[in-house]
Amino acid sequence: MCNLLKEVEAVNVGLASIHYDPKREDYAVSGYELRALSDLGRNNWKDFCLVAFSMGLACALNAIVLMSEQKAFDWTLAIFLNSLFGLVGLALAICFGLIWRRDSISTETFVKSITSRPLFDIHVGPGNAPRLRTSAHLTAIQASSTAQLCN
Repeated sequence: MCNLLKEVEAVNVGLASIHYDPKREDYAVSGYELRALSDLGRNNWKDFCLVAFSMGLACALNAIVLMSEQKAFDWTLAIFLNSLFGLVGLALAICFGLIWRRDSISTETFVKSITSRPLFDIHVGPGNAPRLRTSAHLTAIQASSTAQLCN
């Protein structure tokens, strides 16, 4: 056997096997469904919910701390604004959270409608377009190409 062929064969040892997962399920999705999935996946309500919650919580805690520092209750501008922004922020966070949950459920429902379609077999083998070559088949191809190159 040629030295060059031994080197090429050593490099191609890792290329001689193909991983095939028989449990893998593929689904056909139309362009409309891809656009719908893209639109449903672009969920900004989560971001709005988290920003509103963090701002509302910070302002509410700040108002509580300012009120606890006073001996007698007095509405100062700082307490009023922190209370106002805290309550509005937490209320918006609840609203955005509900919208986020509704959109999440509609995305899950859409994906379930795609995955609930009946599966169809893709026949792999001789005469069909996709071919799954086994390691024995690849070894036979390597042996025939080695014989051709060395002769």
